Amino acid sequence: MGKNLGYALKKTILLILAGVMFAGCGTYGNIRRDDKEVIPSFESGTMVQGHEYRQSPCGSNPAAILNFPKGSLDSKLWNCPVSNSDELKTKTSKIKENASQDETSVGGAYVLDDKGNIIGRVYGDDSYLKNNPTVYLKDNNKFTIQTPGMKSSGGSNPTGSPSRGRGSRGGTK
Repeated sequence: MGKNLGYALKKTILLILAGVMFAGCGTYGNIRRDDKEVIPSFESGTMVQGHEYRQSPCGSNPAAILNFPKGSLDSKLWNCPVSNSDELKTKTSKIKENASQDETSVGGAYVLDDKGNIIGRVYGDDSYLKNNPTVYLKDNNKFTIQTPGMKSSGGSNPTGSPSRGRGSRGGTK
């Protein structure tokens, strides 16, 4: 009986620790699809004053672009800035071209906090948006957005960042 008591005690301690860890993660927001409003705002190349634009992954073949008020993102996954209107148009065109070649489409969504307020916008191919991006709200009035690992030509993507998943094209054309 002592052996079973020790096991039960260990199990209880692990459950308590797991609860404490998850309780400290902050709250969650979500995304709300709105292709009609969000897609044109990105594809026009018009950049919102006081906002940053970042793409993921880095390079010439992004899967998604995120727009948010300066200083509100706390993420290492979205570390490649889109600096100007011409670059924004180029990157959205590339996402659209890749989506077309993959026989899918592009989409847009608002990034929402836990009260439903808009805290950003995201533009990407449907495979990214349909993969249920998770919005984590942090205690410092910042947020991060991740997705479950996506399949790519190299297998699963453990970082949670959008992956190109472009098969034999190898990331660039």
